[in-house]
Amino acid sequence: MYEPPFMVGPHARTLPPDRTAVLTRMIAEDRRGDAVKYYMTEIIGLPRFMPTLVMAGTKTWPVLLDAARAVAAAIPPARHQTLPGQSHNVVAKAIAPVLESFLKL
Repeated sequence: MYEPPFMVGPHARTLPPDRTAVLTRMIAEDRRGDAVKYYMTEIIGLPRFMPTLVMAGTKTWPVLLDAARAVAAAIPPARHQTLPGQSHNVVAKAIAPVLESFLKL
């Protein structure tokens, strides 16, 4: 496990008291992108300008390609990128240059 996503200790953020109601309302209104943005910024504490890159390989299961596209579409301003010839077990040589390019934004 790497950096489990929950907050404890002296650095924990104070969470909005109505967070469950806000998220529930956004999901009920089919505002899933807004719900993800709210969760990541108001609950987790990421800066609003944080870009997202969602990737999948062309040799992976079709359901994972669909999932990658859906996640990218739900997180404005996320980008979707397909890695040619890669399966679910992506090789470092294929993903490293894509990550390097993305992180130079």
